[in-house]
Amino acid sequence: MPASDALEFIVSNDEDGNCSIELDVDINYRPCKNHFRLYSRFDIYVSHCEYQYKIEGTTVLVRLFEDKNEDPGESAYWDVLDGVVQERAIRQREKQKSRVGGRSTAEKIEELKKQTEWTPLPVTAWNGFPYFVLTHNLPRAEVRRYFRQELERLMNGEEIFLEAAAKLGYEAKEAGKYHSKGTRTLHLMDGRQEPSEEESKTADLPGVLARVGMTWDEFYSGSNLISQLRGLLGETTSNGTDGQFGNSTAATPVASKPQKDAATSEIKHPIAKRFMVVFAALFVVGIIVNFFVEKGSDIGNWLWGSGLVGFLASALIARERKPSTRTSEEPQTSGGKAQVFKIIWRVLAALAYMAVVYAVLNSANTRFETLVLASLVIIYTSVLHNFSLLGAVADINNYAGFVRFRILAATQNVTRNEDGVIVEQEKQIHDALDRNAPLIVINRVSHGIVWTYALYKLIATMR
Repeated sequence: MPASDALEFIVSNDEDGNCSIELDVDINYRPCKNHFRLYSRFDIYVSHCEYQYKIEGTTVLVRLFEDKNEDPGESAYWDVLDGVVQERAIRQREKQKSRVGGRSTAEKIEELKKQTEWTPLPVTAWNGFPYFVLTHNLPRAEVRRYFRQELERLMNGEEIFLEAAAKLGYEAKEAGKYHSKGTRTLHLMDGRQEPSEEESKTADLPGVLARVGMTWDEFYSGSNLISQLRGLLGETTSNGTDGQFGNSTAATPVASKPQKDAATSEIKHPIAKRFMVVFAALFVVGIIVNFFVEKGSDIGNWLWGSGLVGFLASALIARERKPSTRTSEEPQTSGGKAQVFKIIWRVLAALAYMAVVYAVLNSANTRFETLVLASLVIIYTSVLHNFSLLGAVADINNYAGFVRFRILAATQNVTRNEDGVIVEQEKQIHDALDRNAPLIVINRVSHGIVWTYALYKLIATMR
């Protein structure tokens, strides 16, 4: 194991925030054996905590000793002092706040009391922090033996579990930008359909994990845990990476990806690929008719407008990813095809919407009627576009608020509430936003085409 006097452990560090732990110091950085200081920041919210820790065998137990928070617009306040929850101060402070939803004061106090009691720390806590603690507290031979055992448990368990998951059509993929690098989830393989409920029960993936001695959290963070264990043992894999997704914290070289032929298409959805060609041809024909055959032709406008909407919708279908299949107990069984059908239905609705507007604007008998109808269409589409933007902003703010809550909760070692595992709730919100994104784009494109056509009719009528 590499010798090192560094007692700082970096949990996370990105543009939104950072979290770090310093071992054997108190909250004021003074040397204090069997204590550690945890600093976390998300956006402009800052938290300082001090924990006590002890080791029983290879299990790290912790309890909260000090908890200091700094919220914008407020003075720094303490929720825990010397291992005692400051109930009176918490109640007084909560009374001054206008709370909408979230935990009640009693729930918060009860949660803090649980944290002030000795609690075993899972190896996944704070991105594998328990391994770091053992490194600095157990004899070298003993800790290296334990790390080797952990490597075997995690790597063998991962191999057996992924073989079982592959029989159902699942493979492990990186969770995405909203999760720590190296965190993975189960996704359907390309071209595979969702297994039936009976097949999922027969495969019993949660049971497979239990038999190999792993938890879902250990599987999700397996690459990071394996990476850290190998780093603590002073080794890497043959290609300089660990697990399937490499090391999220250690500075290891990453094997370069093979170069792809620039002329090779990366679109794997065969139906969407064909539709993109058809709608692109329709768009070109519409442009030719409009500008070269019969200038200002309504048929030309209709052709290039339909081609544009259809092409964009086909592109969205081509890039559509299967929704995440994991839950805290077993993979989800909702069909991935439903999203494609939703997109196709929304495209058809958009085309019908444009056809209705086209018919209405061309049904006017006088210039005055055309002016009135075109003006109403422009106002209507502008209002809908603004509502779409407001809705998107609200969704993003809600998601950002939940991410902030999840990060702050993680610093207090809170991973679940009455609604279930917090990370799973965040993933469900993220997946819902991903599923709605193509539908919103289709709506905006159709509104844009209708608005443009109405403006064209308005200008043409005023000449």
